[in-house]
Amino acid sequence: MEKKKFNMGLSDIILLVVSVAFLVGSFMVFAPCKEPMENGMWMSCHWAGRAVSGVAAVLVVLALIHAFLAENKSKFGVAFR
Repeated sequence: MEKKKFNMGLSDIILLVVSVAFLVGSFMVFAPCKEPMENGMWMSCHWAGRAVSGVAAVLVVLALIHAFLAENKSKFGVAFR
């Protein structure tokens, strides 16, 4: 049986780095509404920031999957999900 080699290219690494930067940035640099209001409730910008962080986490997972797939057809399928 033949071993499958990883087909990781420069675009995979760039995609992963940008996705991780987006995730880290959504928590640290661009984090909206870090504290609740005086009545203890959060403003809608807090929940929008949480949604952006969730999207960034999904992008990181997809970038990792894309980076470690061996076949180009599989990479094509992941890229269009």
